[in-house]
Amino acid sequence: MNRFEQATDDYGECNRIVAQATVGRSRTWVSLAACKPNAGLWLSGFDDLVVGIFDVSRPFTMERDRGDGFERLKIKPGSVYAIPWSCNRFAAWNGTYRFPSVAVPRRWVREFLASAGVGNEAAVVDGSHLAAEDPVIAVLIRRLVDAHTSGRAVDDLDDLYCDQSIGLIVSALMRAGGRREIDAASGLHWRIRRAIDFIEAKGARPVTLDDMALAAGLSKFHFSRMFKSATGYTPHDWVVQHRLAKARELLMSTRRPVADIAQSTGFASASRFGELFRKRFGTTPRAWREAGR
Repeated sequence: MNRFEQATDDYGECNRIVAQATVGRSRTWVSLAACKPNAGLWLSGFDDLVVGIFDVSRPFTMERDRGDGFERLKIKPGSVYAIPWSCNRFAAWNGTYRFPSVAVPRRWVREFLASAGVGNEAAVVDGSHLAAEDPVIAVLIRRLVDAHTSGRAVDDLDDLYCDQSIGLIVSALMRAGGRREIDAASGLHWRIRRAIDFIEAKGARPVTLDDMALAAGLSKFHFSRMFKSATGYTPHDWVVQHRLAKARELLMSTRRPVADIAQSTGFASASRFGELFRKRFGTTPRAWREAGR
């Protein structure tokens, strides 16, 4: 029994393994857990890198502590959570969910990174602990768990697919963790960069403070304080300024109606867009467009 399997047993019926298999040349342990609300407890670190999905129908609250203070996170359906090896932690949650997951041996992670010639274990660890929307990792985990716990995966090609998928998952975490080093030169914390990337990916779709904090892997309070310190803006003000900048580009590069640009950049109405544009740039969108032509 590996450390992850033993740890889930520690939770008893509130974190029950309902399906499991050991797969691939990596000897990755894939499982599906059925998790119920619990008061939480401390667990010692796993031997493996554990990456899973909160499979829920509606958001719920999770409390966690990795030793540096408690955080309360609003977990959205489909969020991905990664737990690196040797990570002691406390966790409690108030929702019922399924937890499809993979537990990848640390030895295999080390060998994978060495053979690829990129990154290191520290970057993988830095990319962990996240409760964020990551559709690529989520799809890979679902396919691996569904195929191997249902018995559909039976041959060497399935082992090859498994190992390649695990490599993609590790690479995604390493990329997230590596942003700490990439953004260090500009002074932008990697967690804030993750939130900004998330906002930009949303485009004109609604984005809430809960969404941004979740993408950064922080509580709303810590995220708001860190974001303001890093950018000089509150998260809400940053979103407004980002969308105004995009709208201004469209005003200059296209002949699209102002109302259409307002809608496509995420503003509730043309009048609201005009009000915010005038406040920021001292003129109306239409007048700004004509002055620039």
